[in-house]
Amino acid sequence: MSIDRESKEGRYEVYLRSYEVGTQKCQFISKDLTGDRPRMCRVACEALAINGKHTLRFVMRNRETVKWIRHEIRQVSSQDWCRLEANFEISPLDDAELLLSDEDVSKTPSSLQIRRFVLAKKYLMRAGTEHLWLRHYFAH
Repeated sequence: MSIDRESKEGRYEVYLRSYEVGTQKCQFISKDLTGDRPRMCRVACEALAINGKHTLRFVMRNRETVKWIRHEIRQVSSQDWCRLEANFEISPLDDAELLLSDEDVSKTPSSLQIRRFVLAKKYLMRAGTEHLWLRHYFAH
């Protein structure tokens, strides 16, 4: 994905509206009423900035209320691919969706490139404190 900026004003938002869970396609991360523990999700990708520093905000929000559940900010200034990760805790009662916001651009024209994007759900194993990444949501 390439976000090309011609102006330093405002922000560009990318809403993830299609997820694959196994063979199913979903428009959002649906609630999970089978458990009472919060769900942990991890976003991972690689990013680089061409001709300027970009601030990338990962936002997990409640789909119904549109309120932010949590957000994490990462600075992207390298022209080499760098790995970015953000972790989110989501109530099992919430339908959630993820958005990316490119903001606070140091100069223009510039570009933010993103690849190898994965959203994964973490489950707690019964045996103890180990975590297991089982379900991957692949965004289109």
